[in-house]
Amino acid sequence: HHSGIFAMDVTEWNSDAFYACTGSKDKSVALSELSEGGGISTVWRADYHSAKVGSVALGSRYECVGNNKLLASAADDGIVAIFDTRMKGDVRSQVVAEISDAHSRPHSVEWNPVDHNVLMTAGYDHTIYTWDIRNMAKPNCSFSGHAPISTRRCKRIHHPTFFRGGKPTNEPSILTGGEGSCSLSLYKNECKGNVETVYSRGKLPEGYGDAGSICVKGDRVAVSLDGGEVIMLSC
Repeated sequence: HHSGIFAMDVTEWNSDAFYACTGSKDKSVALSELSEGGGISTVWRADYHSAKVGSVALGSRYECVGNNKLLASAADDGIVAIFDTRMKGDVRSQVVAEISDAHSRPHSVEWNPVDHNVLMTAGYDHTIYTWDIRNMAKPNCSFSGHAPISTRRCKRIHHPTFFRGGKPTNEPSILTGGEGSCSLSLYKNECKGNVETVYSRGKLPEGYGDAGSICVKGDRVAVSLDGGEVIMLSC
C-alpha cells in the first residue's frame, strides 16, 4: 500500500502459513502471506475500488470446503466486491460478484462462519443485509431496528458480527451496535428474503455511548465504545 491501512483480516488458509488481507486509503486491497519463519510477502493485490477501502474479510479456514480463497471488500465508492484470488488475468476477471447499491458507503463485511456462501454487509444506514453469493440479485435477509428512528442519518461506523454463544455448530445470530441506541442488539438469523427485527437488546453502561467494533470469542464479547473504552461481556 501507499497510504494508511484502514482494514485487516487474518486467517489460516493452509497448515503452515497465515494470510492477512488489508484495505487502504489508497483504494487498494492486498493479500499477504505470513510464514512460520516470520517472513511476509504480498501474493495478490487489486486496485479495483475508486475510494478508500474500509473493510475486508477473508474466506474460511483451509480445512473447510467452499469459499476458502474468496475475499470480500467494502469501500467508500459504494461497492462491496468479492474476489476469487485464484483467478488469473486482470482484476476485473477476478471479481466474481459485486453489490453496488445496497448501502450508502458500506463499511463492514463479514462471512458467516457456518455457511461459507453467506456474506453480511453494513454501511452508513439503518439496515444490515446478508447475501447468498450464489444468487445476489437481492439480499438473503434484511435486519432493521438496531438504530432508532430518531437517528435520521448515520454518521458513525458500526461493525455487526456473527455470534454463536460458544456453540460452534449453531446457526449464528447477529450482534450489533446502533448509532443513537447506546445498546447492543441481537437478531435471529433465520429469515430468507424478509426483514428481521431485533430479538433482544441490552443497554450499555450509562455514559459510555454507542458500540463500534465487536469481537467475539466463544461466549465472550469485546465491545469498543464511543469514549475510547473497551468492555468485556459474557453472554
